[in-house]
Amino acid sequence: MTTPSQIATLVVTLLCLSGLQSNAQTLTSSNLPIVIIDTEGQTINDEPGIVTSLSIINNASGINSITDIPNEYQGKAKVEFRGCSSQNFPKKPYGIELRNSTLVTESIDRALFGFPAESDWVLNASYTDKSFVRDPLTYYMANQSGRYASRVKYVELIINGAYQGIYIFQERVKRDANRVNVRSLNPDDTSPARITGGYIVKVDKNCGDFDPNHVWSSNYMSPGGTIPHQWATHYPNDEDITAQQFNYIQGYIDEFETTVNSTSCCNATNGYSKFIVEDTFIDYFLLQEATSNADGFRISAYLSKQRDADGGRLSAGPAWDFNLAYGFLTTPFDGNTQTYQGWRYSAPGDGTFPVPFWWARLLTCCQYANKLVTRYKQLRQTVWQTNTLLAYIDTQYALLNQGSLNRNFTKWPIIGVQVWNDQPSYVGATQLDEVNQVKTWLTNRLAWMDANINSLLVEPLATGALSTTASAIGQGQTAQLTLAFTGSGPWSYTLSPGLSGSAVSSPVTLTVQPTTTTTYTLTAIRNGCGSGTASGTAVITVLMPADLSLAFSSDRRTASVGEPIQFQLAVTNSSPESVSLVQLENRLPPNLTFTGSSMPGVTAVSEVVSMTTTNLAAGQTMLFSYTVQATAEGTFRNAAQIVSASLPDADSQPNSGTGDGQDDMAETDLRVGSSVSLFVSPNPNQTPLPPVLSNQPPTDPTLADLSVALVSSQLAVLPDQPFSLSLIISNRGGAAAGNVGVQAELPVGWQLTSNASLTVSGQVVSGTVPSLGANAQTTVVLPLQASTAGTVQAQIQSSTPADPDSTPGNGYTNGEDDTASLTLRVR
Repeated sequence: MTTPSQIATLVVTLLCLSGLQSNAQTLTSSNLPIVIIDTEGQTINDEPGIVTSLSIINNASGINSITDIPNEYQGKAKVEFRGCSSQNFPKKPYGIELRNSTLVTESIDRALFGFPAESDWVLNASYTDKSFVRDPLTYYMANQSGRYASRVKYVELIINGAYQGIYIFQERVKRDANRVNVRSLNPDDTSPARITGGYIVKVDKNCGDFDPNHVWSSNYMSPGGTIPHQWATHYPNDEDITAQQFNYIQGYIDEFETTVNSTSCCNATNGYSKFIVEDTFIDYFLLQEATSNADGFRISAYLSKQRDADGGRLSAGPAWDFNLAYGFLTTPFDGNTQTYQGWRYSAPGDGTFPVPFWWARLLTCCQYANKLVTRYKQLRQTVWQTNTLLAYIDTQYALLNQGSLNRNFTKWPIIGVQVWNDQPSYVGATQLDEVNQVKTWLTNRLAWMDANINSLLVEPLATGALSTTASAIGQGQTAQLTLAFTGSGPWSYTLSPGLSGSAVSSPVTLTVQPTTTTTYTLTAIRNGCGSGTASGTAVITVLMPADLSLAFSSDRRTASVGEPIQFQLAVTNSSPESVSLVQLENRLPPNLTFTGSSMPGVTAVSEVVSMTTTNLAAGQTMLFSYTVQATAEGTFRNAAQIVSASLPDADSQPNSGTGDGQDDMAETDLRVGSSVSLFVSPNPNQTPLPPVLSNQPPTDPTLADLSVALVSSQLAVLPDQPFSLSLIISNRGGAAAGNVGVQAELPVGWQLTSNASLTVSGQVVSGTVPSLGANAQTTVVLPLQASTAGTVQAQIQSSTPADPDSTPGNGYTNGEDDTASLTLRVR
């Protein structure tokens, strides 16, 4: 690419060779506002500019005459050349700063053309853009998408009485609540909280009055670049920014670029989203691509950073400088055949001004890419519709084509003349051709992007679909919902009403237990690539429970082998709802054989009798009868149960077995002959019953629990006949007992026949058990003979440890479990 000075030389040479020097043109009136600058004998320069008189005529009638009293502004303004290569063209662009009329070194803010009040403005010459629409259209598209871009107004300019042509009066990129809305940053804002913002930075080339101390190169090369792209600070300006503040913003951007260049770029916590406002980068990217700006991403690319207290991250924009957009350069790029084809971000352009690498790197993150594609489609369906944008262009052309265009191109006779010479550019035969070229190119460009936008997707957006195999359940029952996903997991999902969760595999089953009929709808699905498409509804109907019961009877309780026996099974529906498809089953015991039934709903296979009713009304009882006969003698215990029903039963479960005592099962018994054999109905589907739990307190492992009982070998004996009396000593405690002493008091006339290991004192007999383990039992036997009837009493006399619920040796008649008594009769 040629340098700005080379461009200027080429332009001036071309104009001189063609005899197309600027022509004098008189402006008397215009439908555009008229801006008048009087330099008061001074010459306008680049820097530092000169203070001039400035007048603006902008009548409400829309007709402005050079002789009208200035009503939009009349006062002082500093004026200077602006731009890089653009200020080398014959028609100069200008920067304007409004000044106090009495203290001309002081800037003042004014709300010109209804724009928010400010002091700094730009007069854009739009010399190479003969359509005069490229910048205004782009800023319009940005504004319509919800992003700030410069407000614009077409004007005609006179300097020192000489007509200069049509200019675009617009806002300069500046920190302001109504422009780039970041917090103001003063030189003393160096605390850890305040130094974080706000800033405006840019990726740009060095030109004009820039400070090399406030410029730095990226640490990373970009595709197609021969040098890294270059950063510069824009706000605070070179005079106000401190070294500490410059180091902070450079460090922040370096950290951003290092993160995006790393493997953690797409990480949801520590990746790119930690540093940038994602939506602003997406909208800026789409604007540069929709216009295929040749300078896009790499020159005049502004970004801003809020203070941490306001969000703290980088935002892309505002958009600026689109004179080389919309197919202005006629050479296709990036391997395409048409200028409206190809992605501008992937075209390296001039290697000394490469597109920063992170625009392409961000697109490798599926969440970012999918969000970008979704956003483009949203804009195309709303504010970026082709007809809307073409209508905007037509409106601008109609506004300018009321004499202004003729005056401008009489002053600057460049229609049909090539004025951009380092690369081929479009040259229309008429000014209308220039406008129509933008319209045709834009139509083709948007159509191409429509067809190719999905190519930016890393992977398709996730989808989620909800389904169920259940349609109706009873109260208290559960149902299963199935969620099937596409795309990379894990996924997070939301269902109405009020359900949410996550899944790492697909499909996933959810168990729900609605209490009333409920509609479940999958309302949202999201994975690492962003929000996807959710679909599917499942209606679970909750039915009122049934209340079914069985009764079983036979026409006889006893029978002979081979004799017909009639069984009758009654099923009753006590619920308020009808129940359909109730099926009963009687598994006959062995040696009991089905012989027939006169009822059509009764069948038997392998001695399993089945009965079915298609409908059982509320309150109805239905009887099923059939005959059987025994093939052997014995007692027959016959059982039946309900195995299925259309509605669940509130107090029983179908096919849960015939041994659970529920009212959906019934038994009857029958005796055949005198055999003691027992035959019982098979019960293969018995639901396991819970174990019987003791209601006794747990055993204390530190205590013994002793008791004594008396058992006689005979309750009635002959006089002096030998018999034995057993003292049974039990320990139901958790600890062993030692030295357990036991004592029995015999009636008068009773005596021991042997006293081995026993001690006798009168009628009292004592013995000792050295040790009795936990949950153990032992017996002390007393060999006796008696001459008269009497009552024997016994007690525990002593033990170690003590018994918690009785006291050893405290008598025979206190009712404690360490005492016992037994009365014997002598015949």
